[in-house]
Amino acid sequence: MKQLGSLHKLSVSILLIFISVTSSGIDRYNLNAGAGEAGAGYVCIMKEGFWSSFRNQSLLAQNKSVSFGINYDNRYNISQLGTRTAGLILPAGRTSLGLIYSHFGYSDFRRNMTGVACGMKLSEKLSAGAQVDYFAEMAPGEYEDIHILTGECGVSYSASESTIIGIHIFNPVPNSVRKSSMPVRLRGRCRYYA
Repeated sequence: MKQLGSLHKLSVSILLIFISVTSSGIDRYNLNAGAGEAGAGYVCIMKEGFWSSFRNQSLLAQNKSVSFGINYDNRYNISQLGTRTAGLILPAGRTSLGLIYSHFGYSDFRRNMTGVACGMKLSEKLSAGAQVDYFAEMAPGEYEDIHILTGECGVSYSASESTIIGIHIFNPVPNSVRKSSMPVRLRGRCRYYA
């Protein structure tokens, strides 16, 4: 009976991994930045690091020095499919501020994202953060340009020295209050260091 319980836990874990990977792969508003994050399928919401701080804003509080980063992701060596991203993190005591800008596309079709974030240590083990995002998508001809203002927030908790738990929500704004729809993304992860 004990083996059946462990097989059940394994199958649920594998199912959750596949749901997370497929949902993040189809989201055109998912920020593509950071080599380590790309290797993990952009599901890094509890991994400390520069680009991960913009995937879970509570991690901004872990940055203790001024940081600047640029990223260029070129799909299939076609410049029109390239994504250029720049970010800046400014620490201020228990709080850190972050600015991010991302550009995808070329002159006929482009998608820009700008974000302003803040992450704060609430206690020794608990951090929280929020970000305001502005998305603009421009297309030629009769297509209507899209402008969307939304937000995202995250929480991270260090359960022990080897275990970190992270929760992140993107776009908690209902689609009924805007002209164009945008996906809502709620993710939770736990990271264990052996």
